[in-house]
This record gives sequence, structure tokens and C-alpha cells, in this order.
Amino acid sequence: WIPYLLERADFTHNHHNAWTNSNFGGKKPSDIFNQHIITCFIEDAFGLKNLDSINVDKACWECDYPHSDCTWPESADVFWKQAGHLSDEIINKITHLNAMREFNYDPFAILGRENCTVGALKAQAKHVSIEPACGMGGAAPLRELEKPVTSGDINRMFASADAGTAL
Repeated sequence: WIPYLLERADFTHNHHNAWTNSNFGGKKPSDIFNQHIITCFIEDAFGLKNLDSINVDKACWECDYPHSDCTWPESADVFWKQAGHLSDEIINKITHLNAMREFNYDPFAILGRENCTVGALKAQAKHVSIEPACGMGGAAPLRELEKPVTSGDINRMFASADAGTAL
């Protein structure tokens, strides 16, 4: 979706800036996006086959651990299945180097590179379950069974949540 968004933003800016008076200092919206926005993905086989359509220096893989929609503990395997065709340089950029640069954070200096491997991280998190929990901290969900969850259901659930037991 990013290549289309940028293509459309550039077209719209070029086509309409006479009346919108948009001024990006002589730059296109895609230039601004590519300079200032980092993007991330959990799974994106199509996107990984088309990385030449975006700024790879602003692309970051995420596993979204410990949320229930992540692929943990198979995250590295799922990623590799989709990205194995890429060079080590590109894989390193999108798995950690880009994020390290953008956030000015070096986990290797803090934790040691040996503690940042897939195996070490899996061992450290072996006690964490990402299975979806029904309710919050054991409380029953505030909805009718077999009925789709609505935003109203979510609002009522949060309103009645006890922060002390939600974890």
C-alpha cells in the first residue's frame, strides 16, 4: 500500500497544489515521507518481494510480541520464510539496523549481541503466553456470546476494568 499511497500523494500534490497552496520546500510528499516516516510490518510476503518500491532504509520488521496477533514464538521462522531471498545486508537493515539508527538505540551495547539472538530472546520469554485471553485478568467479557464484539463492548469492558487485575 505504501507505493500506491506515495504515488497518489505526489500526483495529488502536483495536480492540486495550485489551489491548495501546499509548500513542501520544493519537495514532493513522497520525499517528505521517505525522509521522516519509518514503516513496519509483521508479515508482508508481497512487500518483501517489492522492496525496491519503497525506501528500504525506513522499513522495519516487527514481531509485535507479546500481543496475541503476533507470530511468536515462530516469528523468526515466519520472517525467514518470507525474506529468505533477500541479501544479508537488507535483512539486517529491516530486522534491526534501521530501527537502531532511527531510535538511536543499540541493544547490543546494552545487552550484548549474544543476548539478542533469536534463541536467547526465546529463552528469556519462554514463560510468556500470547494466547488470547477471554476477558481482562480473568473477568468475563462484557458481551453476548456468539455476537460480534462492538466498540461499545470494548468501551464497557475498559470502563469496568480494574487496573490491578488486568495484568
